[in-house]
Amino acid sequence: MSPYAFEYLITEGFRSAGAKVRKIERVSGDGGWDGMVHLNGRWHLIQAKRYGSPVSRQVIEEFLTLCQTKRMPGLFVATNGFSKPARKLAYQSRRITLMDGNALVRAVRAK
Repeated sequence: MSPYAFEYLITEGFRSAGAKVRKIERVSGDGGWDGMVHLNGRWHLIQAKRYGSPVSRQVIEEFLTLCQTKRMPGLFVATNGFSKPARKLAYQSRRITLMDGNALVRAVRAK
């Protein structure tokens, strides 16, 4: 699956589960986010990564900076999970929710 198809799968999965979703118009050079989803009464920036290995702390740091700049929480979805330092940073920030592929499936089915 291409990275763009993965982004589409995420946004459409949330939409089909009843969540409000806003997609960005451009898929390349998106500024570090791939769309927005309305969860728990708030809009969240979405970042999706289809990587062969866990997402690193540096990638989470970049997304956290974006979320802080936009003053919004973030939802980071990655096919192969997150490194331990990345999970620790996201947890400590209290601004980013991490979802691996399995958690995404559970979230979409739970809606």
